Amino acid sequence: MEICVPLYEAAITSDWEAAKVILDRHPELVRYAITPNGDTTLHIAVRAEATKQGEVFVEKLVDMMEIENLEIRNDSGDPAYMIAAVKGKVHMFKVILNKHKDLLSIFPTVTLAALETCAVNGNHDMTLHFYNVLEKTPLPFWGQVERCHFFLSCIHGDLFGKKIKFCIDTTI
Repeated sequence: MEICVPLYEAAITSDWEAAKVILDRHPELVRYAITPNGDTTLHIAVRAEATKQGEVFVEKLVDMMEIENLEIRNDSGDPAYMIAAVKGKVHMFKVILNKHKDLLSIFPTVTLAALETCAVNGNHDMTLHFYNVLEKTPLPFWGQVERCHFFLSCIHGDLFGKKIKFCIDTTI
């Protein structure tokens, strides 16, 4: 309570100075859950309100972390990069993936689910960035079937600028 609550508050408000005081004394906390749901400080920070201050907070926090710390999943099974993607936080997503370039291949199911969620939710910028990362990275799970599912998710999310309605002709 005396350590994790203030760290949580610092993460949710993107107060790096407050977080740094705690993390300098307890650097191991970058890899430990600080909520009952198994969220680490990074999970909380990527959920916080999207601000420049939040982006800086995540940059500094990720700098303190070992790459394997970025693989930590909360109790729902979500790694922080997935939360950043689904929330549409392109910069935070980039910061995490720049530190750990293999994250997408470690969690193929999570990666595809996050991409499709971005598309279905109509988040153009995040979807486009995520897609470009997948296209530039040789990943064994990113094949034609997955691209087709992604395309349909883009249609569902109206990412092409107009709704496309599918009709089934039942007059065979």
